[in-house]
Amino acid sequence: MTTKIRFSILAMLVLGCASVFAQTIEPLGSFDIKSSLPPNYAVDRIAVRAFAANNSDLYFLIDVNPQHPPIAKMLILHTDSAGVRQKLILLPPTGLGLHGVEKRQFGEIQVDSSGNVYLSQWKMSPDTPQNSFTVYNLNGNKTNVTALGPKESISTFCLNNDNLFYIDGTPVFRPTLASIRGLSTKQDSVAQWEAYGPLRLRSLTSSKLVVLEMIDCRLQIIDLSSGDRTTVSLESIPSIMKGIAAQHPDEYGRHTEKTKHVARSVVVNDIVTTTNGDILLNVMGHHISQGAVIVRLDKDGSFLRSMRYKLPSFDELKTEEFPGGQMNTDCIGVSGTHLFVQGDGKVAKFPL
Repeated sequence: MTTKIRFSILAMLVLGCASVFAQTIEPLGSFDIKSSLPPNYAVDRIAVRAFAANNSDLYFLIDVNPQHPPIAKMLILHTDSAGVRQKLILLPPTGLGLHGVEKRQFGEIQVDSSGNVYLSQWKMSPDTPQNSFTVYNLNGNKTNVTALGPKESISTFCLNNDNLFYIDGTPVFRPTLASIRGLSTKQDSVAQWEAYGPLRLRSLTSSKLVVLEMIDCRLQIIDLSSGDRTTVSLESIPSIMKGIAAQHPDEYGRHTEKTKHVARSVVVNDIVTTTNGDILLNVMGHHISQGAVIVRLDKDGSFLRSMRYKLPSFDELKTEEFPGGQMNTDCIGVSGTHLFVQGDGKVAKFPL
């Protein structure tokens, strides 16, 4: 094979890969979450603490007036895919303890096929930490509260076949995956492993869960029937590698095996799964003016493709540094055949 032919083949392969990644998906629509709140909640600033999509509807855990604790409100907002309000659930106040430490904190939200909303929370009762799950029905009424033991901590959770699985983050570097059936009887541990940093747990198939280790930049695919784990490193994917700062030291300035590939900022900050078991990863480290980068893997963690999603612009987000005013990508959700991106209190809808 001549050098010229080799060069032509190589050029075609490079251009082919570049053209696939360069494809940008246009949004089908977008809205400002604040516009979905009733008039008495109209404020300049909100903070979205958690986001879930299900049954073509969207659910937001919102902190209203987050910089003013005395008048801050925590609530769950339920809208349709266009941002039209369906239901508003006002949550108990967080309260303040000594030195401004919150007595109550809310974690993640998940929604089952019937529209019931599951919320994890932590509180001091009165001086003992207590983690619990609360369930609200379609009407916004509380239907169940399940408290965990004083030595248990809900790091992240998900629903699978009407069972609730959560990761106990009490042993920070050795998280335990456990399950609750019917929100009453706690089951034995399903799996245990070493991890470093924040985790995200999602249902993958009817018999598998997937855990995203954000700092170590890897996945753990867990078989519920056997407890076996398959580790998938994400470092070989070019669009993810771009955000990794190799040899970044820990807080003491040391280079260790655990900090060898720690990113300067979160590289993959969210994970969702589709009904057929594909994994979607929201990858940071790319300029938002170029669009959100979503990496798609199959149910075994094998790379399928990377896509860019054009982020809509909002006047209130335009600054000297970011004149385009594009929304950020804090988290993502999948409902039916659509992908939803949430950031800066805005939501964009894309074809999946």
